[in-house]
Amino acid sequence: MRRLAQRLLWIAAFALAFTMLWRKVRIVFWVHLTFWQLLLLFFGLALGIYLLIDALFSSGRGE
Repeated sequence: MRRLAQRLLWIAAFALAFTMLWRKVRIVFWVHLTFWQLLLLFFGLALGIYLLIDALFSSGRGE
């Protein structure tokens, strides 16, 4: 069950990161990011969201 919860957290983090970046896509293009910079920004944001959600949900379990 822990693996399933971890996968669902990753999916939620990627979905949230995608929607956050998609709303600002015109600003990203205005700054002239390359594809790799945009991809790195996306994965960094998804990782940050995942760690935040994981910390919030695991704080009560003592892990």
